[in-house]
Amino acid sequence: MKTELQERYTEARIRPVYLQACKYLLSPPPLNSSVPCNYEYPDPLPDSPKITIKQVEHHICRLSPYKACLDDIPNIVLQQCINLLSQRLLFVYQAILKLGTYFDPWREFTTVVLRKPGKPNYEIPKAYCPIALLSTMAKVLTEIVAEDMSWLVERHKLLPNTHFGERPGRTTMDAIHHLIDKIKNAWRKGSVVSILFLDIEEAFPNAVTDRLIHNLRRRRIPEQYICFIKQLLTGCRTKLKFDDFISESIEILNGIGQGNPLSMIPTSSTMLTY
Repeated sequence: MKTELQERYTEARIRPVYLQACKYLLSPPPLNSSVPCNYEYPDPLPDSPKITIKQVEHHICRLSPYKACLDDIPNIVLQQCINLLSQRLLFVYQAILKLGTYFDPWREFTTVVLRKPGKPNYEIPKAYCPIALLSTMAKVLTEIVAEDMSWLVERHKLLPNTHFGERPGRTTMDAIHHLIDKIKNAWRKGSVVSILFLDIEEAFPNAVTDRLIHNLRRRRIPEQYICFIKQLLTGCRTKLKFDDFISESIEILNGIGQGNPLSMIPTSSTMLTY
């Protein structure tokens, strides 16, 4: 049993971190939408074929067996029971995409606030890193969608060649070689090269859903996936967890949680910025 003094100390220690985490998670959307009115979108790409049993089993097998999970169903259980679960999950996933709906309990997740190693002072919020713990069954579906969207992006050339992030067959070294090539070509012509590097802080927590949907439509992403992403990001709730402290449920009005497979879609960083 904690004494009253211990409880007060814990509250005093956690309160500034809690307030900063709330500010991080509860960034409100802009008062005025930046989506143009009456925008004429290009025709979307056709919807992809139905999810297959092989896709479900492939992504379950890729899970880290003992990674932390939200719903007390360890990944190893899904993997060991794959023959029993994969067909049932397939029906659920296909229905979600076909009907344009989402399983509401999957919208609730836990945000674990972890200490960043090597920080001199753990009384300040920036010494912590929030990580979203999602339902693994929901993550499997999102990873399937993310993988298929990645394939569509490459197949239909929906991104410029100079976009390297989160694309198959492209690495940081490719980006560096491309940059060096541009610099040396300019030098050969006697030009001076200037480079502007931008670090967009907290891009995903501040993602505006309607702007993201607008940009996805501009890129001709299939309407089925646009509906899925909109459902995925609507009505989300989280509980903050620090050590042995768990907050009440907090409604998320904006952004994509860190740890959500949606943030790994190669179009994401592009879609959030223009």
